[in-house]
Amino acid sequence: MKTSHGRHPAAFTLIELLVVVSIIALLIAILLPALSKAREQAKLVLCATQLKQIVTAAVTYSVEYKGASPYRGGNSEYTSVHYPHKMLVQVTEKAKSYDLNKEFFEPYLNVPIVEDSSGRHREDDDILFCPGPLRQVRYPGVPNTGNYTYTHITYQYFVMARMQPTYWIHQRNGTSYQPDLSRMSDVPAGLWPMWSCMTLSTDPSDSVWFGHDAPIVDTAPTGMNACFFDGSAGWVPISECSRYYQMGAGSQQWYWPTPH
Repeated sequence: MKTSHGRHPAAFTLIELLVVVSIIALLIAILLPALSKAREQAKLVLCATQLKQIVTAAVTYSVEYKGASPYRGGNSEYTSVHYPHKMLVQVTEKAKSYDLNKEFFEPYLNVPIVEDSSGRHREDDDILFCPGPLRQVRYPGVPNTGNYTYTHITYQYFVMARMQPTYWIHQRNGTSYQPDLSRMSDVPAGLWPMWSCMTLSTDPSDSVWFGHDAPIVDTAPTGMNACFFDGSAGWVPISECSRYYQMGAGSQQWYWPTPH
């Protein structure tokens, strides 16, 4: 049925269609950034949730081991770190290797360890990886790292064996020192971080950054998620973070939420 002007009632002119298409394009342009921001916010929340689970597991570990933090090395003056969680402790006559996968991740975080023809690796270990861009850069596609799916994660653990004094650059009252975080029951007064998104920069120019939302770029991350010895977890702006560790002059500088 046609109207008196010979047009179908439901028909659109070309101009009307172009207007509709333009409106849809405008709405998409407005909504896409919001959707992208929502996705990033979801990753940020997931990251904090994972760290909350990790610190809760650490508290359970501590209760069962008379106040001790999950162990990651001995009390030697010199250590070699396979970041972020496996440490080879060099002592006078022998070297002791400690495996946090077997002692903490598997029994307390339910991260299975399997061995097959390809070697030893973890399964269902997403909880050990920051879900931001950090993971896409470092896992699983980094070459020449050995068994990456067993010896690397993208959360850093701040309970470290005694290091050379020049390595630890955290300061209190103007003096560099390494706090003893080996026992949850004896942690110094204040808010001390236990785990966080791995965050580091090159030295001395800070020309390359590596963090939750800075996957090898020349701009510092906006911050990091972290969990603390008091059992809390959440986002910490980069302005509230500081250098705590440097493996020799001219090497990478590692960051943590500044204890307070």
